[in-house]
Amino acid sequence: MLQVAGMLMQKAEDKSFEVVDKLLQLMLCILDGLHLADNVAVISIVSVQWALVFKLSKSSLLTFIQQLLLKDPRIVHAFRCNIISALYDIIETSKEEVILLLLIFCERMQVQVQSPSFLDGASREQVSRICSHLQVDISYWIEIIYEIVHGDSSVIQLQESELALVWGIISYYPYLKDIQANSLLLDFVDALDQLLVIDAGKSCHPV
Repeated sequence: MLQVAGMLMQKAEDKSFEVVDKLLQLMLCILDGLHLADNVAVISIVSVQWALVFKLSKSSLLTFIQQLLLKDPRIVHAFRCNIISALYDIIETSKEEVILLLLIFCERMQVQVQSPSFLDGASREQVSRICSHLQVDISYWIEIIYEIVHGDSSVIQLQESELALVWGIISYYPYLKDIQANSLLLDFVDALDQLLVIDAGKSCHPV
């Protein structure tokens, strides 16, 4: 049954979204059954057999991963490499959704391993790739903040969605204690400090 589900998904990739979504729901039900049977070993095997599922189109994949992350933490742990790899593949086109799912993923993983660090082997390498991508965004915001500090804020228009994205990225970093990104985060904090100093000075000496 497990292999049949995987084969059906491969054949359904070019079919309608409705067919794909129903097959994904079937897979989630199968995982529920394995969890109820406390068959962790088979869940680990399934995570390998169903690897191609995580190469699906963005719309179906995001919903599937979101529902998968709501499962028992042991299931999330078994599929951790699949999840991280899939999120990396679509982070360029769905950054806000990916950041939210990454935060949920990290929280669920901590429940499973009961440790501040849940990275190991392949998952560490894949998270490093995501981290490198996010560092570009943090560097961009450091530049924006310094432009404001130096008085060049007339051309800067901050959207609420952009600020929410920055918040999400920064919230993600505490989970990455093993990833070498601390120096950039310190630069971001330093830039914010300078911005606050400038703002405080304006408040004390209003024009």
